Formats: sequence, structure tokens, C-alpha cells
Amino acid sequence: FLPSLKMFRTLVTRAARPFAPLGDRILVQRAVKETQTASGISLPSSAADKDSNEGTVIAVGPGILDANGTLHAPKVAAGDAVLPPEYG
Repeated sequence: FLPSLKMFRTLVTRAARPFAPLGDRILVQRAVKETQTASGISLPSSAADKDSNEGTVIAVGPGILDANGTLHAPKVAAGDAVLPPEYG
């Protein structure tokens, strides 16, 4: 099965489009867990297996409207370092 040129262009366009969170949603990329400290000490595998709660904001939604029609924009911006909750 070979996709047609039109189908191929559609797939490439969709893949290249950046993520755009809606409402008050925030897209966060988790930081990579380091296996070695700054002083050169290697961490055991049990410490490296635990997920990191640190992350970087990739994209921010425009905000959410309240009952009066006032827009409440998130206070974070793309590039900020954040500590997201463990679940959610």
C-alpha cells in the first residue's frame, strides 16, 4: 500500500503542525532523569527508575472565560520550568 501524493501531503502537514492546547490547558515536557550527579557520582538504578516531576512548558492555552466573560489566562509561559503533579 502506497499513499497517494495528496494523502502524503496531508499526513506531513498534520505531523508538522505544533500542539495548541485549548482553554486553560498547559503542555509540559518531562525532564530527563539524570543518572549521574554534577560531582560525578553515579546514581543507583532504583533512583533513576523513579519518574521526575520536573518539566518545561512547551505550549499554553489562551485561558478560560468565567461567567462574566472575563478571560483568565494562565500565569506560565512557554519555556518556564514547572513541577507538575504526579498524576494528572
